[in-house]
Amino acid sequence: MAEIDYLIADQEHGVHADALVAEVCALGRQLDFPVLIRPIDTEISTIRRAIDRGPCGLLLPTVESAAQLDRVRDSIWMPPRGHRRPGGPGNYWVDDFSYETWRRDVEDDFLVVPQIESLTGLERLDEIATHEITTAMGIGPYDLSMDLGVGAQMGHAKMKEEIARIRAAALRAGKSMWRIGHGPTIGCRGISLSLHRRAHGDAQGGPGTGATRDAGRRRLTHAKHDDGSKLSLLFPLRIQLLTISFGPLGILLGGIRKIDETECRPTPC
Repeated sequence: MAEIDYLIADQEHGVHADALVAEVCALGRQLDFPVLIRPIDTEISTIRRAIDRGPCGLLLPTVESAAQLDRVRDSIWMPPRGHRRPGGPGNYWVDDFSYETWRRDVEDDFLVVPQIESLTGLERLDEIATHEITTAMGIGPYDLSMDLGVGAQMGHAKMKEEIARIRAAALRAGKSMWRIGHGPTIGCRGISLSLHRRAHGDAQGGPGTGATRDAGRRRLTHAKHDDGSKLSLLFPLRIQLLTISFGPLGILLGGIRKIDETECRPTPC
C-alpha cells in the first residue's frame, strides 16, 4: 500500500459485509492508517451503524442540504450535543466512555466529506461547504453528469463549470475539494485527494500533505480489549487476505504523493 494515505470502504455500491468492513477499520487503526466508510445513505440509523464499525470518517452520498448534514452531525455527536448511542467494534478505540473522551477522540477529528451529486446539491453549495462537520467538499461526477443532462461526458463544459463552482464554494469556506481519479491530473487542477480540517494544515489540502493521517492519528492507536489490555495485530495471513480483497470488494484507495509538473495532462477531470 505504498503511497496510499487512506482507504474508503464503499458500502453504497459495494456488497461486502459489515463484519469485514469492521475488520478493515480495526486493521487500519492498528496500523495508523485512516479508513473511512461510504454508507448507502445519510439516514440516522445508517450513520449510527456505520460509526459503530469503527471508521475515522464518512464519505456521504448525495448530500443536498445543511439540514441533511444536521442529521448526520447529531448521529455522530454524543449527548448533549447530539443523539448518538455508541456500540459495536468502534467502542474499542477509546480509552474510556466518558463524554470528554468521546468528544476528543472521536467527534473532534471525525472526517466528513459530503458528495455533490445532484442539481439540488448544486443549489446549496455554500450551506453544505460551511457546515461545521464538513471536512472537504466531495463530488460524485457520474451521477452529477446525469443530473446535468450530459451523460458521463466528464469533459463537457457544464461539468467543468459545476466542478469549478464546487471547488470555489469549498475555498470560500476555507476547505478543499475531494474526488477520486488520476492524482496528478486532479492535483494540477487544484482538486485534492487529501482530507483534513484546517487545524491540521493548509486549507487547500494539496497532495503530499499526509494530513489525513494527522487528522485521524489520535483515534487510530487506542485499540484495547474490554479489560484495558492492548489488542494484538491480526495474523499476517489475514492482513494479506484483506489486501488482496480490496479491489474485488469495491473499496476505494486514496493515494497522496508529490506531483511533478511534467505529470500534468490535458485530459479533463
